[in-house]
Amino acid sequence: MQVMRISLIEICFVAAMYVVYALIGKFSFRVLIGGICGTLISVANFLFLTFTVIRAVQKAEQNETSVSARLSILFSSTIRLIFIAAVYIVIIKLNFCDPIAALLPLLFLQISIRFVDFFSKGGEAGK
Repeated sequence: MQVMRISLIEICFVAAMYVVYALIGKFSFRVLIGGICGTLISVANFLFLTFTVIRAVQKAEQNETSVSARLSILFSSTIRLIFIAAVYIVIIKLNFCDPIAALLPLLFLQISIRFVDFFSKGGEAGK
């Protein structure tokens, strides 16, 4: 449920980004593709992070130790960071999209997470 909320807020931020690009006369197909690619990458990253944490918590409950859970999360974070960097390098080097429009959704995701956490009732954002 939280992933859905954050994804919707992310889409709203990207739509606002498109409006700003249009207002300054810089909107193009490359901006459109950059926003779409950036949104897909950032939401997929958050989704994989969510699955990793859930799996690590389950592993910690079974083993009654948090060391393996922490290592699992650390390993996953490293792999996700390398993968995201590689994808961004490829799409930017190939001149596939506008680099700023592709990178801004990563920032928007962080704002979306804070937004959901701030406005959740009684800290129930994770439910």
